[in-house]
Amino acid sequence: MAGISGSEKEGADSIVLSGGYEDDEVRGDEIVYTGQGGRNVQTGRQVADQNIRGGNRALALGSLNGSPVRVIRKAGAASRSPTGDYRYDGLYLVDDYRQEGVDRGS
Repeated sequence: MAGISGSEKEGADSIVLSGGYEDDEVRGDEIVYTGQGGRNVQTGRQVADQNIRGGNRALALGSLNGSPVRVIRKAGAASRSPTGDYRYDGLYLVDDYRQEGVDRGS
């Protein structure tokens, strides 16, 4: 299951923060979202670089055209809630995106 819903041509319409990527961060009303691909399923760590295609490209397009993205968050994923329920977190704008290489030393 992908955490990004949308298309490369029309952009992303929603993302899910489920705790699957250890680098995802929620800072109040700001989210640093890792994207999709390149992670080890057991550890959640990035082990390979991601490509700007599929859902990642859809999010990048949102940065360019200013389309809002719905955010669904698993309670307990990047939050302090002890339950495993999902909730609608609101509409967010994709402010920026960047591609970083994976540190393969650890």
